[in-house]
Amino acid sequence: PPWTVNRLAMKGALAFLKDEGFMRKTLDLVEKERNYLSKKLREAGFRVFPSVTNFLLFELKEGQSSKKVKTELLRKGILVRDFSNFSGLGERFIRVSVRKRGENRKLVEALKTL
Repeated sequence: PPWTVNRLAMKGALAFLKDEGFMRKTLDLVEKERNYLSKKLREAGFRVFPSVTNFLLFELKEGQSSKKVKTELLRKGILVRDFSNFSGLGERFIRVSVRKRGENRKLVEALKTL
């Protein structure tokens, strides 16, 4: 399979599923922060695609390159996924993980400066 999970990660996932309180708290946090990050990216002028996961795919502005943006963000300590090599997408697509508020804010502010 293209997306395998190691034994330790599988055990962690099973433990997570058994702890309903922690699972609900985590899912609520992801939903809240996904909505926040999506809104802030749109306000900054990016096209954000709908998501129900802890990732957001968005399209950079005209003239921006995902490879260059990825490099610049990495210099600021922010790691993103360049999606330019995915079939059907072009050189302006990036995927980010939904993180905690401070990290999400740092990402948006860094993108605004590029």
